[in-house]
Amino acid sequence: MFSAVLDTSVLYPSLLRDVLLELAWEKVYRPVWSDRILQELDAVIRRRHSHQTDMNVDSYITRLISRMNKAFPDALTADVRELELNLPDPKDVHVVACAEAGHAEAIITRNLKDFPPAALPQDIRAIPPDAFLLDSLDMNPQLFAQALGAIASRSGRHGLPISTFNDLVVHLDRKWCPGLRSTLSEHGF
Repeated sequence: MFSAVLDTSVLYPSLLRDVLLELAWEKVYRPVWSDRILQELDAVIRRRHSHQTDMNVDSYITRLISRMNKAFPDALTADVRELELNLPDPKDVHVVACAEAGHAEAIITRNLKDFPPAALPQDIRAIPPDAFLLDSLDMNPQLFAQALGAIASRSGRHGLPISTFNDLVVHLDRKWCPGLRSTLSEHGF
């Protein structure tokens, strides 16, 4: 099964994370992350929710990370070792190290500039979330549609006016994945 590291940039915002994790739940791919990636997620959520009480944010983060690790027990990669890489941001080397340790073929990230192909090991590539979503849809349209249907059925969780499958597709098409609506239509959805 194809394996991919989920960079912090795709684990927040919550709707994009939900889509990626739902696809993993449907066995479209195997997600991979490390403690350091989860620590970065923790920090991002705290920054974005600084207006809320610490207790609420602590509880949310604890629940979120616990649920992620429980749903995908093989995702957390423990034996991440230091690598010598020449990335634009040396703080991102841990993401590539996680990919190597977790035997992932890809890093799904919104920050492609931080992972130039020439700086990555030959067997790892950085993929933007829109390309990953469209590739996943092309490879298994039925499972992809099931995943989006499951998310749409939990409407209102992301503070967005998404109440139907079509609302979700329109939002994703506009926000993160241009071409999703037309590609789904080509597959009969």
